This record gives sequence, structure tokens and C-alpha cells, in this order.
Amino acid sequence: MTLLTEIQADTFYFIREFIEENGYSPTRAEIAEHYDITGNAAQQRVEALIRKGAVTHKYGVMRSLRPAKGYRVSIEK
Repeated sequence: MTLLTEIQADTFYFIREFIEENGYSPTRAEIAEHYDITGNAAQQRVEALIRKGAVTHKYGVMRSLRPAKGYRVSIEK
């Protein structure tokens, strides 16, 4: 398991809770709006989560972000 930064962990939890509430994953634009950041910054957060194995996605498929099965969040200190 790779450690996440606090920002990455918060984004991971946002994605998970968004899916629980809505039944589908947030878009990068919805992540950006939630955190009041640019779409590029939201994309970088998502890419970091994918690289670290915290979330999965299907290339080219909208709303395909999913928390990785069995992934447990550990925050780097």
C-alpha cells in the first residue's frame, strides 16, 4: 500500500462518498468545483490516486473512477 498525502486522502474520501450518495463517480469538473481548484489541479489529484493504486478507472469512460477494492488509506506524515 502506498501512502497518500492528506490532500490525496481527502480526495479519495470525496470520491468514495460521492459514489455512495449518487451511485456514480464524480467528474474531474465536479472534483474541481468541490475543492474550488482548476480542472487541471483536479486531474493531477486523480492521476496521483490512480498511480498510487487508490482508485481505478476505465480509460475513455466518463464517471468510471472507483476506489480500488480493498484499498486502505494510510496518510504520510
